[in-house]
Amino acid sequence: MDVRNERVQAIITHAVSAFEGLTEDRWLELASPSWRSPLRMLEIMQGWRSWLRGPISVETIRWSDNRSVTRLIDVSGRSWDLVVTIEPEPPYCISSIGLGVTPPPGCEVRDATSADGAALETIELGSPIETHGGSKIIDRSGEIIDRYKMMNDAIVVIAFVDGHPVACSGGAVKSAVVNGRETRLGYLGHSRVLPDYQRQGIHSLLLARVGESLNPKVDAVYGILDPKNEKMKKGLADKMPRPYAWRVVIDCNAVQVDTPAVETVTAEQSDNIAMLLNRSHERDLFWSPYSVESLRERLTRVPHRYGWDRLLRTEHSMVGLWGGQERWSFSDGTGTRVRGQVLDYAVLPGYEKEFEVLLRKTAYRALGEGIEELSVMGSDGICGEEVIKSLGTRIEHYEVQGTRFEFDNDNQPIWIDQAYI
Repeated sequence: MDVRNERVQAIITHAVSAFEGLTEDRWLELASPSWRSPLRMLEIMQGWRSWLRGPISVETIRWSDNRSVTRLIDVSGRSWDLVVTIEPEPPYCISSIGLGVTPPPGCEVRDATSADGAALETIELGSPIETHGGSKIIDRSGEIIDRYKMMNDAIVVIAFVDGHPVACSGGAVKSAVVNGRETRLGYLGHSRVLPDYQRQGIHSLLLARVGESLNPKVDAVYGILDPKNEKMKKGLADKMPRPYAWRVVIDCNAVQVDTPAVETVTAEQSDNIAMLLNRSHERDLFWSPYSVESLRERLTRVPHRYGWDRLLRTEHSMVGLWGGQERWSFSDGTGTRVRGQVLDYAVLPGYEKEFEVLLRKTAYRALGEGIEELSVMGSDGICGEEVIKSLGTRIEHYEVQGTRFEFDNDNQPIWIDQAYI
C-alpha cells in the first residue's frame, strides 16, 4: 500500500468510528502543512459525530487522480461520501477533506463556471426565500458571475438532476481583523435549492463541497443571516447569538440633490481613497485595511461594474456604487423594486455634510440608471451612521453568524462588504 492509500485508509478508519479516536497529534501527522488552521478542521471532523450514526460500514472507495471518494453507510442506512484529496507530491499529506450525503440518483454536483450564469439565474428565480408570513425573490440576472468575481478565492457549486439545474451554493475567502487579529474568514452564502428538490440532502452536499474548498484556507467561517429567513434560522439554531448589522434602504426618488461639486475618481488618487477608507473603518470588525495595490486590484476585477468611474469623492469622504441592479420581488403585495448597492463608503469625523452630499449624488446617479432603491450596509457606531439612516426610508436587520471565533465586543461596529452579500 502506497503512502497515499495509507493516509486515506487512516482517515477511513477514524470515520468508521465517527472520528472518535482521531487525536490532535495524529491529525497533524496526516494533514498538509499548507492548512491555514488544521486544528479547526479537526474540530469540524469531530462535529461530524452528530451526523454519523454507528456502526458505520465502508461500501466502496473510488480514486480519481489524487482524490478519493469513500462511500459510507451508517446504521440508519443513510449513505455518505467522504472525499479526501492528497497532495500530488511527497510526503502526500491530506490537502482537503469533506463529508456530505451521497447524491440522489441522477444528481451531478460540480464547480460552476462563467458559462453557468443562466443556470444559476434559473435556480435563484425559482427559489423564494421564506420570511415571516411571505417570501421574496432576489433577481440578479446578468450579474451573478460578476458578483463572484468581486470576492477572493470564490467558489460556486451547482447541482443538476437529470441535466436540469436545481441548487447552488457559494463561498469565498475574506481577510479581516477579528478581535484585533488578522484572520482569514470563509464566507458562506448564496445558497438556493428549488422547492421540489429540498429535503433530499442536496444542500448538505453542496455545503460539503464548498467547505472542502474553503476549510484548508481559513481560520473561521461566517455568514450574514436575515432573521426573517425561516429555514436558515432553523439550520443555525445551535449557533450563538451574534451582533446585528443593518441595511438602510434609500428611496432614490425621494432624495433631494443640491449642486455642490464632487469629484469622480481616477487610479492616480488610489492612495487618498485607501487612506479615507482605512481611517474611517480602522476600528470596525471584519475590516481589512487597503493598500494602494489591493484597492487597485479590487477596482479592476470587474471594471464595467465597479471601476474608478463608479466612485465619487470629496476631500474627506467617498462613496462607491456597484454598476448593477437587483430586483427584489415580495409576496406581500408590495411588488417588485429595483435595488442598487453602495459597496464602499468613508467619511472622516466632522465631515458628515460632505458625506451626505455624496450619498445624495449617488442616489441621483442610481436613479438615472433605473435604480429605485439604494442599499447601504453597516452597523451601529460605523462611520456616517447618522447620515445614512437620515436618508433611509426603512432599515432591515441582519445577524452575523460565525463559527470557531468569538466576538470580544458586541458593541464594536461591523463592516459588511456588500460584494459578498
